[in-house]
Amino acid sequence: MFSFLHRPKQTTDRITPEEGAAPLLRFEPCRIVSGITFHLLEERKALSVDADSTHLVIEKLEERGQHLSISTDQWGRMENMQRLVWLLNQARIDIKMSITGTATLISR
Repeated sequence: MFSFLHRPKQTTDRITPEEGAAPLLRFEPCRIVSGITFHLLEERKALSVDADSTHLVIEKLEERGQHLSISTDQWGRMENMQRLVWLLNQARIDIKMSITGTATLISR
């Protein structure tokens, strides 16, 4: 019963890239904004992130068809602040800070 729920024994949780290709992390628009939000809060660069601005930026990224990818090795060598800067630059997103510590994301 429900045999589709059982994983065949020969498969693994790891996806093997094509021979010679580096494994990649892929960021869809929602994941780009989630990553930015995480790093802003984790690095204590903001006390909060404006939810309305995140929705607008996600919509803009989707309109542009914006997707990012980076090798897992390169991502792994970065510190959190470097990851934040990479996401912001690659996705062309700016941050406007309020005096209350709320970050507003703005698509360039």
